[in-house]
Amino acid sequence: MKNNRSIYTAMLLIILLIFSFRVVAQMVQYFHPVEALPQFEEWQSGVLPYPVLLLAQLIILFILVQTIGRYFRGSVRMGRKRGIVFLLGGGGYFLVMVARLLASVFFNKNESWFFDGALPAFFHVMLSCFVITHGYFIFGRQQQ
Repeated sequence: MKNNRSIYTAMLLIILLIFSFRVVAQMVQYFHPVEALPQFEEWQSGVLPYPVLLLAQLIILFILVQTIGRYFRGSVRMGRKRGIVFLLGGGGYFLVMVARLLASVFFNKNESWFFDGALPAFFHVMLSCFVITHGYFIFGRQQQ
């Protein structure tokens, strides 16, 4: 498959929009709940207090936007070794979060954070897809 930067940029933008929706929707439910969205508690597993989680999410959004900016500028650092690191890290992250997502759907949610929260697990899967997509692009031999 060709390393067509515009396709990868579009895929990363879609994932960014999905994750941005998560951050904004949870913030809405925290400050001014609406019926159209899941309740605030469903958006997080409770591992981090919400202010800390929100800060982490904003840092993640900043990193995602910076990464996509490099795609628009054509300044993505390529490299097979870098790509392997992103692919392995993203793949491991993906597998753990898919397991968490399945566990949260099929098992007792009150046992631990791992089993709690299908919504958080889904958005972690999205973030892992971002890492994998970026890794696959930078693994390629040449940037177009």
